[in-house]
Amino acid sequence: MIYSALNIIVSKINDYLKLRFSSNSNYLELCNLLDQDGSLAIVDSNKIIATLINIERETAFGINHQILPNNNGKHALTNPPVYINLYILFTSVYTGKNYSEGLKFISSIIEYLQANLVFDHANTPQLGPKIEKLTFEIVNLDIQNLSQLWGAIGGKYMPSILYKIRMLSFDQGQIKSELYSVSQPDFNIEH
Repeated sequence: MIYSALNIIVSKINDYLKLRFSSNSNYLELCNLLDQDGSLAIVDSNKIIATLINIERETAFGINHQILPNNNGKHALTNPPVYINLYILFTSVYTGKNYSEGLKFISSIIEYLQANLVFDHANTPQLGPKIEKLTFEIVNLDIQNLSQLWGAIGGKYMPSILYKIRMLSFDQGQIKSELYSVSQPDFNIEH
């Protein structure tokens, strides 16, 4: 589901950038920013890289088990769904004289996501049935947190913007156990 969601996001942004800049080229690529040895992961610089930076569990909905009625008069106990948020970093890997081109594409991504804060089945039919919607929110990082992020990535700062994408729901719906329904006995007490 993470793979599907991120590929849809990258595809939609690429479609927008192709239309905006009248080109058939993909400007945005989903991949690691750096390889394990610290070198750039892409062979061809002059791209915007979309990198998954973090996967965070969303606990706003609680983590209680679900008790659902089933069709045999019993109730099914299931594990609670796992809700996650994704953090995606859009980084300009344009070097030398092409540096300003990268800034143009980062700006265009910001403009696109500002106009399309929500991907749902109405505007993004390719969302799978398990993804209700995706919402986008810019994550503000001060200089210290930005430095820590780039240190964790293992690279030197490049122009970038971090988005929090809410929210994917993982729920296999597997029944953990069945519970018998308790009903009130029918008493008829006469005086």
